[in-house]
Amino acid sequence: MVLPGVYIFTATNCSKEFSYKLFNMGFIPGVKLRVISNNGGLIIKIKESKIALNMKTANGILLKWNKQLL
Repeated sequence: MVLPGVYIFTATNCSKEFSYKLFNMGFIPGVKLRVISNNGGLIIKIKESKIALNMKTANGILLKWNKQLL
């Protein structure tokens, strides 16, 4: 379970095609993002965009939490 906060996107654990779609939405390794909500899915803010992901999709992304980013 991912709690709301600031994370670094590290990688995907999904198909090559879907990884490419995520990349086009701003999920680039090393990018800082904010998890806004986790209620049955994730709402993530990357730069100036907010993206909603269902739990199946959210389970395919790997995030690294870093308390220094708070």
